[in-house]
Amino acid sequence: MRVTATLKPGVLSLFLVLLALASSSVLAEQKKTFGVYDIHYVSSNTAMLTPAIAKIYKIQRSKSRGIVTIAVRNTEKEAASEALVRGTV
Repeated sequence: MRVTATLKPGVLSLFLVLLALASSSVLAEQKKTFGVYDIHYVSSNTAMLTPAIAKIYKIQRSKSRGIVTIAVRNTEKEAASEALVRGTV
């Protein structure tokens, strides 16, 4: 299965913050650097999302469903960047 999505930086950043706040545990920073871009990522199951957040983003909450949140930051501009994200599962 191939997944392709384009998200505006503000939406992605907001979702990442909400995901972090919804978590009851502390998440370690997961980051890869490619040139001037820092790629931050977090994965978890969707059961940790609050019902309200899941409804807004139309995500089914389940312990057996995963979600990966990705944020791209341009270190030269010190700002979020739009990105085309592709993945397979």
